[in-house]
Amino acid sequence: TIAESSILLTGGKWLLRVRSDDGVRVDVRVGDERAQRLVDAWTWHVPQTDTATFELARDTRVAFHVEHFELDGWATLAFALERSE
Repeated sequence: TIAESSILLTGGKWLLRVRSDDGVRVDVRVGDERAQRLVDAWTWHVPQTDTATFELARDTRVAFHVEHFELDGWATLAFALERSE
């Protein structure tokens, strides 16, 4: 699976949460900056949740790129984003 999207986020701290079975990678690109890998769990694993935080200096558009693979058993992929205090 490859999924991409972008959203306008307000400045401040953000928490990204991704639940996967099996491998997952999440890259984030803020504005015109180079993409940064926030989650790299490219392994064969049971359902697990990985988290990462990032901070924005101001309101800006943020692009997300998610890659996921499934080998056997359950197929799980969930992505969540929330403000972090």
